[in-house]
Amino acid sequence: MKSLITFINKTDSPAPQVVFFNRNLLAAENKSVVAWKTICHCQPMHSHPLLYSNFFEVGVSDADGNFSPRLSAASGGIFAVNKTAAHRNIAYLALAKNARRFEIKNNLLCGSLNAHVFLEKEIYATQKNIAPGQRALFEFDYGLSIAVADQNANIESGFIDGKILLSTEQKILLHGISSAKIMMKKTDYSYKEYQFVLGDVNH
Repeated sequence: MKSLITFINKTDSPAPQVVFFNRNLLAAENKSVVAWKTICHCQPMHSHPLLYSNFFEVGVSDADGNFSPRLSAASGGIFAVNKTAAHRNIAYLALAKNARRFEIKNNLLCGSLNAHVFLEKEIYATQKNIAPGQRALFEFDYGLSIAVADQNANIESGFIDGKILLSTEQKILLHGISSAKIMMKKTDYSYKEYQFVLGDVNH
């Protein structure tokens, strides 16, 4: 199911960087969190559309920045990277424990890989330097986290951590929603603090 989400800046000033992300429930370190979408310089009462879905894809990349073809992973799954006579490839192996869990095994004899989960053609999560014989594990809940980040931080499609977040991270659940608005407002108790309100929800 796809959800059309409209972000609206309901404050009285241009929005700094607003980041959308989801934490990998199986990751040991927060530094593996990726900014899936970043909204920059959205003016007061202006809007920005986002398309969220459950149609995930997986793929791998190497140290030279080369990416494999992506495989559909709409129902989760276990995947493996193998060496063939001509090249290496990533292939589907089996179902995972649930539809929000992804496992990518590096079955190469040599060479580390970066494992990626994609959502709507953008990197949603990454685990780097998966050595031969090792695997990357991903699992996500049904929501998106939203926060305001330091406007000077260069986070476009990059990693984020708590050091660059200026507001409290807020989780919004989108499961079963076909369209909705996410309205950003300032709180009464801090000029730096923002809240994100879900409204005009259609199922």
